Amino acid sequence: MSPWARFVDSGFQAIGPWALAVAVTTLVLMAGFAALAGIVPDSPGAVAGFFFVVLVYVGALSAIPAIIVVWTFRITRAPRGWTDALAGALLGPVLSHAVFGGFDFSPSSYKLADLMLLVAGAAGGLAYWYFAGRPARRA
Repeated sequence: MSPWARFVDSGFQAIGPWALAVAVTTLVLMAGFAALAGIVPDSPGAVAGFFFVVLVYVGALSAIPAIIVVWTFRITRAPRGWTDALAGALLGPVLSHAVFGGFDFSPSSYKLADLMLLVAGAAGGLAYWYFAGRPARRA
C-alpha cells in the first residue's frame, strides 16, 4: 500500500470513532443540561431535535481540532487513552471560550459550564480511544 493510500485509509478509520465520540459527548452534555440547568424537552421529538442540534454543534466545533490532536498523537507516539481523555477535556472549554467568550482565558471567566464541557470532552476522548480499538503506544 502506498503512503498516500495509508494516509487516506487512516483518515477514514478515524471518522467512525470520532462520530461515536461526538455522540457520547452529546449524551453527556444533554445529561449535564438536564441535571444542572433542568433543561429537559417534554416530548420524544423535542428530545431527538435537541440531541441533533447539540450533536451538530459538537461535531462542527470539534472536527478540525480533533484531526490535529489525533495526528499530533500519532506523530509524537504519545501514549493513548489518558491523553485522548485529556485532549477531549481541554478541547471543550477552550473552544467554548474561543468561539463564544473571545480569547479571555483568565481564571475568573471559568464557570460551571466549563466543568460540564470538561467532563463531556473527557468522556468523548475516552470514547474515541475505545472505539478506535484502544490503540496502545507503538514501539
